[in-house]
Amino acid sequence: MPNSIKGEDESFRQGMVAAYKKMTECMPDNGIQVIMFTHQSGSIWADMANIVWASGLRVTAAWYVVTETEKLWRPDTAGDGYRTGGLPGQTP
Repeated sequence: MPNSIKGEDESFRQGMVAAYKKMTECMPDNGIQVIMFTHQSGSIWADMANIVWASGLRVTAAWYVVTETEKLWRPDTAGDGYRTGGLPGQTP
C-alpha cells in the first residue's frame, strides 16, 4: 500500500499519531473511531495505546479477542473440513 505507515521505530509512532490526529480533527465532537488491532507483543500494544492517546482520542472500551490459536479449531465431525468450536472443553 503506497499510503500505509510501516515500521516500529519513533518515526512510525509519530506517523501513526499524525494519522489518528488528522482523523480526530475531521470527526464530530461526539464521533467514534473503532480500531481493530491485533498483535502478540505487549510492547506493541503499549505503543498503540500511547499512539491513540497522543492523537487526542479517548479509549472508552476495549475487548480482548483471541485471534491466533489452534485450540479454537477442531475437526468437523461431519468430515467436511474444520469448524470453530469455542474453547477446549466447551460444547458447541
